[in-house]
Amino acid sequence: MILAGVLLKMGTYGLLRFALPLFPGAMGDLSVPLMLMSVIGIVYGALLAFAQNDLKKLVAYSSVSHLGFVMLGIVALNQQAVEGAILQMVNHGIITGALFLLVGVIYDRAHTRDIDAFGGLGKRIPLFAGVLIIQAMASLGLPGLSGFVGEFLCFLGGFGGSFGGFNFKIWVGVSVLGIVIT
Repeated sequence: MILAGVLLKMGTYGLLRFALPLFPGAMGDLSVPLMLMSVIGIVYGALLAFAQNDLKKLVAYSSVSHLGFVMLGIVALNQQAVEGAILQMVNHGIITGALFLLVGVIYDRAHTRDIDAFGGLGKRIPLFAGVLIIQAMASLGLPGLSGFVGEFLCFLGGFGGSFGGFNFKIWVGVSVLGIVIT
C-alpha cells in the first residue's frame, strides 16, 4: 500500500515540482519521448495486468498502467493536463491503496491470491465483493467515480498537446486502449 499509494508518486512529483519549473525548455524538448514512454507504459502495463491470475500482481500492473496517465498529463504541458495529473496522483493513491488493502484482507481469509479460486465470492461475502467492485471500477475510471475526472483531464489536455510538429492526438488515442485492456 505504501509503495503504490506514496512511493510511486515521488517521480511524478519530482517532475512537477522540480523539472517542470526549473527546466521548462528541457521538458519541452523531452516531451515527445516522454509521451511515447508514457503511452508504452500504459498499454504494456495494461497487457501485463490482463495476463495475471494473481490478484496482487493484477493491481500492481494496473497501477503501473495508471501512472502512465499521470505522465501523459505532465508531458502534455498545458494546464488542464497538469491539473488532471495532480488529481490522478491523489485518486490513484487512494484507489490503489484501497485495492491493496482489499487484496490483503482476502489473502488473510483465503490464503490465496489466485483469481480463479474466488468464484462465488459475492454469495459468501457480498458487502466485501461490492466494495471490491466499486474500487475496481474507480480504478478503471468509470464516470461518477474518482478515477474518471483525473484521467479525463489528462486525456483532454493530451489532445491539446503538440510540440515540434508531433501530434499528441494519435498517441493519446492509443493510450485509451490501456483503459479498455485494463
